[in-house]
Amino acid sequence: TAVQCPSEWSKYNNHCYKIMTDKASWSTASSRCKHHGAILASITDQAENNFIANLLSKCGSIPSIWHGLHKEGRKWKWTDGSPVGYTNWAKGEP
Repeated sequence: TAVQCPSEWSKYNNHCYKIMTDKASWSTASSRCKHHGAILASITDQAENNFIANLLSKCGSIPSIWHGLHKEGRKWKWTDGSPVGYTNWAKGEP
């Protein structure tokens, strides 16, 4: 079944995305997502990365941008449990 996204959310590949433009820490952003029945985005490939970058480009200045990748101990993990395969980190990161 196709996912139906709430108004002011954007759909891509059967997932819904919402850009929240106020400043927040990673944990606060994660909690806000949970309040909406969502999680921070897991970016699995270049096409999804481009989709999110396009959404962000329409928002103007955003004080902080968070996605669902986080480090637990020595391992990087997505909040949805999917494996970390795609990375688009800047040189010298993480």
